[in-house]
Amino acid sequence: MRSLVLASTINPVRRASSRRAVATLVVLAFLLTSACATVTAGQDPIVVNAERVLKIAPSVYDSAMIFAHTGNVKLSADAANALETFRKTFPSLYRTADQALATYKATKAGDVTVAVTALERALVEANATVVNFGGPALLGGAK
Repeated sequence: MRSLVLASTINPVRRASSRRAVATLVVLAFLLTSACATVTAGQDPIVVNAERVLKIAPSVYDSAMIFAHTGNVKLSADAANALETFRKTFPSLYRTADQALATYKATKAGDVTVAVTALERALVEANATVVNFGGPALLGGAK
């Protein structure tokens, strides 16, 4: 009985941010492990990971924007702002990662990992926001 009382007194904002952190870590772990699993002998793991992130990014973006703008769920101001920031920054993040990959493929130079990681982080954060409001897991896995 005492645990029920304690659970009901936990700040709902704290629970939501805690769930978001867990969802973000799970998705990030999924992305990192799936990147390692798809590299075969002779392939450059940096290229494989960058191509994988660039391949899934547009569908994650589209799904997040559909979720944000269908009006089926009332988003908090923070969630709406997070998805609006994602909408504004995604094109630049995507182009930067794509250009960094092209440079890396041509010259084996440049910091493609930083650009791809920034894009990947944006995808993970958008996914966590959608999942926290009852939407689908945009990066695979369970809600």
